[in-house]
Amino acid sequence: MNIRKELLSLRPSDIITSYRLARNVSIEYSLAQDLLVDLVNEGILSVVIVVGCVNDEYSHSQFFYSFDDYYAANGRMCKECEQPLDFNKAKIGFRRGNY
Repeated sequence: MNIRKELLSLRPSDIITSYRLARNVSIEYSLAQDLLVDLVNEGILSVVIVVGCVNDEYSHSQFFYSFDDYYAANGRMCKECEQPLDFNKAKIGFRRGNY
């Protein structure tokens, strides 16, 4: 299966997005997204969520390594500049484990 091959080709430091998986194995974006989230829930992949702040002068980002941490942080301010974090523009990637 192409999906299995794509995921096994990842190094532990690589990050894959739903868009990249969908494009590389020719499946619908929503299916790729659901598949990757299911693999996180099963402990096969881990999630990396990057949220930037709304500061116009500087670009700060905060990283979350679980959905629970991300949801708990909603409304949190940037640690660097005390501006709100822009949770509406979060970028989500997935990382494989050591298998």
